[in-house]
Amino acid sequence: MSFFLLKMERLVFFLGLSFCLNCAAVLNAQISPEPREIKLTVHPGGQYRGTIRITNDSDESLIVRAYFEDLVFPPPFDGTKEFRPLGSTAASCGKWITVLPSSFVLVPHGEQEVIYTINAPADVKGGYYGILYFEKMNPPEAVEGLGMSLVYRFGSSFYLETADSDKKAVIEALVPDKNSLKGDFKNTGDVIIFGRGTYQVMDKDGILISRGEFGKFSIPPKEKITFSVNDIRAASFGEKADVIINFDLGDGELVVGEIEVTGDASGGLKISALKN
Repeated sequence: MSFFLLKMERLVFFLGLSFCLNCAAVLNAQISPEPREIKLTVHPGGQYRGTIRITNDSDESLIVRAYFEDLVFPPPFDGTKEFRPLGSTAASCGKWITVLPSSFVLVPHGEQEVIYTINAPADVKGGYYGILYFEKMNPPEAVEGLGMSLVYRFGSSFYLETADSDKKAVIEALVPDKNSLKGDFKNTGDVIIFGRGTYQVMDKDGILISRGEFGKFSIPPKEKITFSVNDIRAASFGEKADVIINFDLGDGELVVGEIEVTGDASGGLKISALKN
């Protein structure tokens, strides 16, 4: 994960890598951490070590500082990430993790190995998330004509889940709406669920009529997304159709719902059976 900051008077703008690519002539200093994501199963009271390799892809020496922030996935839970001050969220893990060295100098096209040590508290359960930033501390670069300066930072995201964590979810609040079927997909576990949803509509003879996707999601514990299966035209008055909904939770885990709908006299739908 890579970001840079544009500072203008008291305003700070966070821009992503797409802007960097459009300004390649300006953004010539690159700090590349590997791996970009660290996913671990941890046990209460356990200690874990690993390394991150930081590469300087530029022609200048870089002064680098390492620090943690909290990593969150806000509504509408579509995979978008946000970063919060360390320890400001319930699922923060950065305070358990030490990094050595926490500051260093990268020579041009050089590398630095950073060792992180995770000391999981004795009472942890569920999922915990953070991002370890590596920020360039050289004097900020001015953007000519804009009255701004650039500060670069690049990060590795941490996804920590305890061995006894619960990854589970339910399909609920199903409601027919004319020729559509709406519902909620709720995270009832204690880790963030990363996945995607799909659906199929079958007619009364089991022939596939339509299929589609709900897209990717990143749902924190106790949160939910609303989905809609649209244009279920197979169920004319008195006829039935099956709507099969699949939510992939990753690692081969699925939540599946099969709903039988029947066309009603008004030209809409009613739920006639739940088969899951």
